[in-house]
Amino acid sequence: MRKKITILVTAAGGNLGRCMVHYLNTLPVEIIAADVSAEFLCAPKSSKRYVVPRADSPNYFKALNAIIKKNKVDMVLFESDIEIKLVSAYPEKVAARVWLPDHDSVVLMQDKFKCNQLWGRAHVPVPHSRIVRNIKDLADNIWLRPLHVVGGGGKMATHAKKRTEAEEWISLHRGETFTMNEYLPGRIFGFDSVWKEGKLIGYGLKERLKYVPISQAGAEVSTSIVRTSEEKRPVEIGIAAIRALTPKPDGVFSVDMKENSRGVPCVTEINPGRFLTTSLLLFAETGYHLPFDYINLALGKSVRTRKPYAKERSLYFIKGATRLLEKKDLVIENAKDL
Repeated sequence: MRKKITILVTAAGGNLGRCMVHYLNTLPVEIIAADVSAEFLCAPKSSKRYVVPRADSPNYFKALNAIIKKNKVDMVLFESDIEIKLVSAYPEKVAARVWLPDHDSVVLMQDKFKCNQLWGRAHVPVPHSRIVRNIKDLADNIWLRPLHVVGGGGKMATHAKKRTEAEEWISLHRGETFTMNEYLPGRIFGFDSVWKEGKLIGYGLKERLKYVPISQAGAEVSTSIVRTSEEKRPVEIGIAAIRALTPKPDGVFSVDMKENSRGVPCVTEINPGRFLTTSLLLFAETGYHLPFDYINLALGKSVRTRKPYAKERSLYFIKGATRLLEKKDLVIENAKDL
């Protein structure tokens, strides 16, 4: 009997990690979950759960490989941008299959301001953006975004409707450098894509319809309603944005876009090496197995170029879903004990 593929999912207790585990549970695979915190590690349904050191710990790779060897893991899926940046630099240190974009591309794409400037020069639509050097530079109706923060969820970003709000926000986060960006009032799109040595294997496009706040202040939010989209322009712009930064894309690249006042989708960021959070829920519910294509390609299998999902479907992702656990589901091991 053929052995199931065993996949280790890191950062499995976070929003993105939980959604990846949810997706993988629709496939004939065995799932091993890992996270730096045990607090939410029982929520994703997995065979085993491990607490691991942070990515900046000197024991990170040792702990990861102990889990891989004990459970005969075939592939690791990294569900945090910090881990993606680290592992893309040292993929050979992981004792299982890893498929991430090259390190230079990851570093570049996680620098949102630098990408904004490069896209502008390549005639890819972007919001006008500049680094706030002086409080006098601020204006009404702008989007403030921290220059050096890596990761999703809009951490420390905010929409300042009035200049005084912008001044207060920067004062509140004294010491952080911000970019001042044109506020984009239109529709929000997410473009997930898989590439193999420059060839586009498949993609999915969604429109985000509603958000719920994660925190009381700022723009930290979580998507709660999305729908699949057949719009062509965001797809064309998403592809152009990826190709403008890497001539031969290889791996997963996810692009966020929002329309400006003229209805043009403007690229706000690329997430290299991972899918978007609610896209994974859409893929699970629609059976559009783009992430499974990615896994199979990583393991050396061939896949066909996937046609885009053709039906318009809406997904309501309402917080409050529960999972009833048995005693065995509460077992969490510490990787350092392996």
